[in-house]
Amino acid sequence: MASLDLALAGESGTARAITQDGRRAAVISFDVTADGFRAVPRTHLNLIAGGLALFLEGGVPQGAR
Repeated sequence: MASLDLALAGESGTARAITQDGRRAAVISFDVTADGFRAVPRTHLNLIAGGLALFLEGGVPQGAR
């Protein structure tokens, strides 16, 4: 974990290089199976695809606010 306040101020002390990769897990959601809860990693690409499907089904006209 890192302080967001320090990161925004440009004073973050982390030394690890950050890799921008859309295939890495961004969030972890949970699914219910017969054996109980199962952790499911979701990538940025999964989140974008899920949001795009909802947006397209909503039929929002171009330029809408």
